[in-house]
Amino acid sequence: MREFDDTSDWKQKDGTTLAYTYGRGSEPYKGTAEKKPNSIWVQVGKLTVLNQTSWQLKDKDDPHFQPGYSTREIIRAEGSIDNCRIHAITLDTTPNEVFSKLEVSIHPIAAEELVLSSTV
Repeated sequence: MREFDDTSDWKQKDGTTLAYTYGRGSEPYKGTAEKKPNSIWVQVGKLTVLNQTSWQLKDKDDPHFQPGYSTREIIRAEGSIDNCRIHAITLDTTPNEVFSKLEVSIHPIAAEELVLSSTV
């Protein structure tokens, strides 16, 4: 399988595995694809490290919040992927995408939000 244009027969088997079927001659071919961490080489063309300081008057979610300065660090990078492509595969009507460039933004997040947005 070289392209992922048609994922209509794909099913999510468990949290990390997709089961797929595609035609190969007269017999359909069945297989699985597992999500797993991989390292990729990226040529970074732009890197920004920002230390942002701002004055906060109040926090609407915390009635005991005291006004003061708030500081956060943000890291941004843009880069090109060498000798590989990243496929973003969807199992609904959203079109699949192929990426060869990345834009990354790393910024602080509350621990509670991090737990909710993380997957294994």
